[in-house]
Amino acid sequence: MSETRYAILIGINDYENFPLRYCSNDVVELKKRLLSNCLYANENIFEIVSTKQAPVADVYGELNRTINLISQLFTGQNDSIFFYFSGHGKFKEGQTFLEFHQNLVSTQTIYERLSELVPANQVYVLDACHSGFGIEFKSGEDAAMTAYYQQRYIAGSEGFFFLCSCKQDERSQAFPQYKNGVFTKYILEAIDNPSIYDNENNYLTLPVIHEYALKKILLTGKYEQTPFMQMQASGYYPFAVRKREEYQICESLIETFSKEAEIEDFFRLEDLNLSKDLRRDLFHFCSELILNLFGHGYSPNAQISVARNTISIYDYSEKSFNPFTAEATTDGKGIKIMRDFMKRYKGVCEFKYEEGNPNVTTLAFSDEIGEFKYNAPCFLLIEKESLYYPSNLNNIKIDKTCKELLIDATNAYVWGSMAGLFLDYLMRRTEDSQAFIILKLDKNDFTKDYLVSMVKEGPYPRIMIV
Repeated sequence: MSETRYAILIGINDYENFPLRYCSNDVVELKKRLLSNCLYANENIFEIVSTKQAPVADVYGELNRTINLISQLFTGQNDSIFFYFSGHGKFKEGQTFLEFHQNLVSTQTIYERLSELVPANQVYVLDACHSGFGIEFKSGEDAAMTAYYQQRYIAGSEGFFFLCSCKQDERSQAFPQYKNGVFTKYILEAIDNPSIYDNENNYLTLPVIHEYALKKILLTGKYEQTPFMQMQASGYYPFAVRKREEYQICESLIETFSKEAEIEDFFRLEDLNLSKDLRRDLFHFCSELILNLFGHGYSPNAQISVARNTISIYDYSEKSFNPFTAEATTDGKGIKIMRDFMKRYKGVCEFKYEEGNPNVTTLAFSDEIGEFKYNAPCFLLIEKESLYYPSNLNNIKIDKTCKELLIDATNAYVWGSMAGLFLDYLMRRTEDSQAFIILKLDKNDFTKDYLVSMVKEGPYPRIMIV
């Protein structure tokens, strides 16, 4: 029997004290992704959204009614459940609570209630303050209770995933420009980003989504929240599936221009799934090419067409003119910009221009192009034996051009005498690029606290330890 996926999406804006603005939109945008990429059917997605314009008097009561309805349709050990909450959260008495207006309900209570369905896979995503406590599988000192919870709730599931927007002592924040919570925005972005899917089978898993959001939030340095994940899984659970039509820069856009300002507006469109650098470079390339056309008698009616991985620049005149030749501009600057673009993207972009047929210039990008490729930080894995002696540092190779560097040293215990030398080495090696460095250490590394204090007190402004 094939799996049926059920989802409960809750967004609460209209709190009496400290109302929120974007929780309802979080639900709207997430539902779009569940339908387009995540194998959910519309009739199996249940939304509970409370706003000032459309309030829900008893959100928690509505949640219970929804669970009762799903239980009548649900096939235990076969179907899966997805629970999403965007709203206020609190941490007290050793537990995380979600605020359903006047009701405070622990995540433990919701988890136990949904686990009674015996889902094949259960996914919980919380975009709320103080949400990162997770689920506790014991009561007091009673070790037998741990086995009870494991047996009753987890053993019946192939996958349990608990993703939270921040740690229990942190607050979640929002993106006003996108009208989403920060954590939710990066989850949406991950699902939309075809370059982070598994290339072999076109799947995207929840750990990859969490890692993507974690990196984005930590690397910006603007948000004092650290996404948290708790999971227990057996096998491979594809949360999202990349479709063939997603190997593209955007779905389809066609615009006609008569002046440069309109070209700039085109490349600002959010529909273009481009990295910042590629967006900028394409704007310069296309604007110079079109301005060359305008400057040599071409009709001011040039057109840019974007479909899948291909950008085409058209002109509807009958003049024969090669926009890539030196005589195209008096100072040659525009030609240099276009040729620099062709050189920079050689290998991932094929340029097509037909001599004698100047009406169309085509840029065809390979599947390798994408936001993640161009925005991703440099990554460095440090092996277990790398930080025992000072001489080992010379074996740690860092690309001096990196602007953002993520270092995974979870398997490399840092000896106390090496701590200062290691941090100094990182600062020296990235001095030219002024790279921002995230250093990931094992939570049991006995020198982690020492390194954290050194970073806070010493001359290491570009290093963050997680």
